[in-house]
Order: sequence, then structure tokens, then C-alpha cells
Amino acid sequence: MSVNDLELRDLSCTLDPKMAEEHGQAVATALAPVAIAGALSAGKPELDACAPEGHAFRATLRWTDVAAASVDASSASADAATCVQRVLGAIVPPIRGTCSVVLLTGPKEAAEAARAKLPAPAGH
Repeated sequence: MSVNDLELRDLSCTLDPKMAEEHGQAVATALAPVAIAGALSAGKPELDACAPEGHAFRATLRWTDVAAASVDASSASADAATCVQRVLGAIVPPIRGTCSVVLLTGPKEAAEAARAKLPAPAGH
């Protein structure tokens, strides 16, 4: 998925049960990825600056009360992962829940190559 030039792969979200109840499970499930993708795309310049040469980051984000509660980003570069965690921690989407995603930064071809080298997610 590409949103405002930010490349996202394997985006998956689980909504807070209260949010799903408030908006209806089907609507909330359908709109969550769109809302998250839009919120993440706002940070594209900062994310690209974390790894301008092209990189892939596997991230897990959890938001409670529409505030970032935790962010975990992994990659081959600890410094770049720390930078991505900082950027993602400042993004506040209009949902509550947990999402996992692979973010691609910098030139798409180099980022896709880096993605191929990412270890499988935990539990897979």
C-alpha cells in the first residue's frame, strides 16, 4: 500500500473493543487501516530522514485514548530504528488499538531489498 508516497506493507490492526463497539465492528475494521495509513503518511519526511538510503522497519504500535502508548521498530540499524520509534511515537491517529506494519523509507528499490532481509515477525 502506498499513501502519500509512504510505502507500507503487511498493515494489520486490532481495534480497542470499545472503539469497535462505538462505531460498529465492520466499519471500524474497514476504516482502521485507512486511518492508520493516513496518520503514518504525515510522518513520511521524518521517516525518510531516519534512513535516507532506503530501509525497511517492522513496527508494532499501540494507541490508547488516541495517544501513542508504545512503539517498537526493528531493523538492521539500531540508530535508524530508534529514530523511527521517535517519529512514530509522535503520530496520533484517530483510533485506539494495536497495529503492525512494515514501513519502507528512502528509495523504494533499496527499501524493498532491505525488507527482504528483515527477520520474520515474532511468532511466525
